Amino acid sequence: MPGLWTLIPKKCRVEVEKICTFGITQRKVMKSILLSCIVLFLSMDLAAQPFNTSISPKQRTLLQGDLVSTDFNIHVAPPNGFSATIYYTLILPPVLQGVVTLEQPFVNSPYPIARINVKNSNAVPSGVHKVVLKSSNGQVEEYDTCTINMTPNYCPDWFIYNAGNSPMTGYVLATDVDQSGNYWIGSHYGPTKDQGLTCFDRNEWYVWGNYGLKKYDVNGAVLLTDPSQTTTDKDIRSIAHRGDTVYAISLTQVYCVINKSLTPIASPVTGVGFTKILVDHYGYLWLTDGQWVWRLVSQTWNKVDFSAAPFAGGSLQDFAVDHSGNLWCVQYISGYAENGTIHRYDGTFWTTFTASTSAIAVDDAGKVWTGTSPGHTSPLRIYNPVSNTFQGLQNPWFWVGKIQFHGNNLPVISGGSGAAFYNGSQFTRFDETNSPVWSGAASASMDKWDNLIVAHHSTGFIFHCGGKQSTVGIAETASPERLRVAPNPSCGSFRLIREKEEKMKVTISDAGGRLVYSHWHEAGDDLNIHVTAGFYFLSAVTESGEKFAQKLIITD
Repeated sequence: MPGLWTLIPKKCRVEVEKICTFGITQRKVMKSILLSCIVLFLSMDLAAQPFNTSISPKQRTLLQGDLVSTDFNIHVAPPNGFSATIYYTLILPPVLQGVVTLEQPFVNSPYPIARINVKNSNAVPSGVHKVVLKSSNGQVEEYDTCTINMTPNYCPDWFIYNAGNSPMTGYVLATDVDQSGNYWIGSHYGPTKDQGLTCFDRNEWYVWGNYGLKKYDVNGAVLLTDPSQTTTDKDIRSIAHRGDTVYAISLTQVYCVINKSLTPIASPVTGVGFTKILVDHYGYLWLTDGQWVWRLVSQTWNKVDFSAAPFAGGSLQDFAVDHSGNLWCVQYISGYAENGTIHRYDGTFWTTFTASTSAIAVDDAGKVWTGTSPGHTSPLRIYNPVSNTFQGLQNPWFWVGKIQFHGNNLPVISGGSGAAFYNGSQFTRFDETNSPVWSGAASASMDKWDNLIVAHHSTGFIFHCGGKQSTVGIAETASPERLRVAPNPSCGSFRLIREKEEKMKVTISDAGGRLVYSHWHEAGDDLNIHVTAGFYFLSAVTESGEKFAQKLIITD
């Protein structure tokens, strides 16, 4: 205690000595009281130190009626020596009461990440809703805000397919688009609905699982069941195609699909977990389990000789094959998935590149592309064979997990930052601030009409109709100009206009593919539908079998 006594200013100590002239015992009591006050004062001063709490991300987008909920993360940045308990309180508008909650009301040093939980609810109106977080240590209060963008499920640009409105689960790991524009989706095993390899041709769903093949229409009705086309497990990890021939891998099996008919391909090894499949420029099939790489030649799997490889087995994060037959491998660095090292194997020698990498791919022109994390100057790079180096593109802050390509060999990237595509001069990025695509997108691709397709671990199969043609949920029409709807937009009252007089079956579906209207009509008929404002699809089939499609915009 003598050390603490010296913390009192000298003048104060002198006055205390004067006051305590009536005995040593009394002086000791007075000193003890004063020292206790000093300790209390110092502890209060420590607790009163400023600290910083922040929420990330600043905005989340939810679709009304969707099954998926979300979280915000709370981070604490304490000053040196700070160890006080921090208490959290949410300040919410009435519409978010019970919808937005705290995972934990307080945290202690070393201050782990806390979370704000957001449940989706149809009771929350569309619009941007503000959430305020109050953080307090008893003396100092800090505030930070985030917003929830609640979007109607008839959003005209985005469509989400999951267990709520399609025959597949919301656990999606892979996407691809074949030459004809069919969408292929790889579902992760989940608690609901059908899981496995899924094909959506914008008119019907085909789902292969351990029960066989099931075929559905856009309204969920089962059209066909074929138990002979069975997958041994339901965890589809990777999809690739050449023309309209599609290849897919589960953890233990390889599959080939031609004309909607699935055939298993003998696996090169049993008891392993396959992670990626690809088709090279010459049509050879390649796959990896993260430790070895195999190539299929004349129905025989040949294992690549890794005996002289400059990296240990089991550390292969990604791979690609260029037009010269060189194998490009990304070595996983433990704890830093985005900082992998690139190794090229020409069949004899290995060459190592120091560029930090998390993903690699080769386009149809033979260019090698790599991606990494936002911590680097340019997360997307192209290999220059002249300088034997990787040159960066000017692209947005992005965490690249996977690279695919669309028209003119331009990349579509996905990963921890959402999804983005490159048009040759600039990137367009989608994340939780401007779309239903959250961070952690598992895969992204584009169809021949430049519509973006995204697979998300928890959201499902996400479709962005931002291209030249969008006919999700209805068959393609050979001559849509022969059927017109006027006025369009309308408040729900419009007329069918067509030169040829013939009866037609008219159906109208919402953006999620749900049927809202079905009736027989003739050209010139007036329709009056009572639906909420939003974006709809009208399809018509005549008695002679002609098909037409028309987008509808219904206003309030």
